[in-house]
Amino acid sequence: MGKVISVNRAIKFTFVLLIILVLCFIGYYAWDQQRTQTISATEKEEQRIEQFLENNPSDPDAWIALGSNSLQQRKFDKAISAYEKVLNLNADKSISYVAYVGLGTAYMEKGNAELAIDNFNQALALSREPDFIPSKTSLATIHYYLGEIYLQKVELDKATQELEESLSLSATNADTIFLLGKVYEAQGNVTGAEAIYRRALSLVPNFAEVYSQLGNLYQSQGDEVQAAYNQAMASLFSGKVAEAVEQLKTVVASMTDNADAYWGLGWGYEKLNMRDEAIAAYRAAVAINHGHRLAAGALSRLGAGKS
Repeated sequence: MGKVISVNRAIKFTFVLLIILVLCFIGYYAWDQQRTQTISATEKEEQRIEQFLENNPSDPDAWIALGSNSLQQRKFDKAISAYEKVLNLNADKSISYVAYVGLGTAYMEKGNAELAIDNFNQALALSREPDFIPSKTSLATIHYYLGEIYLQKVELDKATQELEESLSLSATNADTIFLLGKVYEAQGNVTGAEAIYRRALSLVPNFAEVYSQLGNLYQSQGDEVQAAYNQAMASLFSGKVAEAVEQLKTVVASMTDNADAYWGLGWGYEKLNMRDEAIAAYRAAVAINHGHRLAAGALSRLGAGKS
């Protein structure tokens, strides 16, 4: 009898153990599936490139792809290694140019200004070769990055030169214009900085960082009204909509002729799903400035017309 009980217990124990093992397997499978699904497309592409390079270690295009992928993932040391591999392969000028730009970008992100400058300048040297003409966009980007680096190094004349060169290649880049405004401000050219910040806003009317910079500029000059307006617009376009609407209601009470402030107020009301209030604010903007394209466009979009 005791032997039968022992056998039954053994069977039950084995059965329970099997259930536990099955549950563990199911749990592991679910975890593994979830883990696989959470691998980003960028990581999957990285794995694909690395597998390709195992069989094609001398393919410069694949190393360029790995470097770009690593930059995207902010794996800067890995990007540097990949781009250096390209240069060691004695690739053609167009590929070497991309590698130098990638190296400059990676070193800049790592905070190594001198190596970033050196590699960007290597790329620019290649761009002057008679049989190689890179795109204006890529050249503008290099000069922009150099301007940013020189601004951080407080080498303001060099920063100005690089940013103006960038704008000669891409005149409507609001980021470059904004950065040049910061250089002017650092040089003490407040009037020039204000003008160029407004130029950036004419291209990108919801450029929150520009409004913030202008707000600080006016604050330092003691112009509380303009500071309040620009700080409110900065809040508006950085996602603090409800707070910005309250600020702009105060602003338009003291700046009754500021069409842009009314447009900003309308934009805020619209984001808060306050349609009637938005229309009233947009109409106020158009009443002040009949040519206010943004306010007129908003009224048209809301089916409200100008009156």
